[in-house]
Amino acid sequence: MHLLKRLPLGLLLLFPMALFAQSGNNAPNSLNDTRILNGKKDSTIYSYVERMPEFSGDVYQYISKNFIYPKLRTDSVLQGKILVSFVVNEEGKINDIKILRSMGSALDSETIRLVKNMPPWKPGRNNGKAVPVRFTLPIRIDLQ
Repeated sequence: MHLLKRLPLGLLLLFPMALFAQSGNNAPNSLNDTRILNGKKDSTIYSYVERMPEFSGDVYQYISKNFIYPKLRTDSVLQGKILVSFVVNEEGKINDIKILRSMGSALDSETIRLVKNMPPWKPGRNNGKAVPVRFTLPIRIDLQ
């Protein structure tokens, strides 16, 4: 019985180490390390590079100007944050859009539409070369 009381705490202590062990690859700043070293194209999607992608202008001004709040069946106040992740490729175009934190399908669909229609970004650079970078953007929702 004494062992069972200690088991949950032991599992909690081992959980962070298991996450760390799974993320240990040769390129600590990449999410998807699929490099082929025999002269073929590097298809790594980075999560952090020397110069991160940049939106030309103010990204939050773009969002507030272009976000169309869907009609929702609620009379209550709706506040929160949507986290959207996407890849800015070598040309600055957006692809692989994913909702990481949702506030419902209607708001998620609008967020995806908004990100898809963004103008091109300045691509991220690593070692002086434009590379694809996964970018996460928080979008605050405040419906009153």
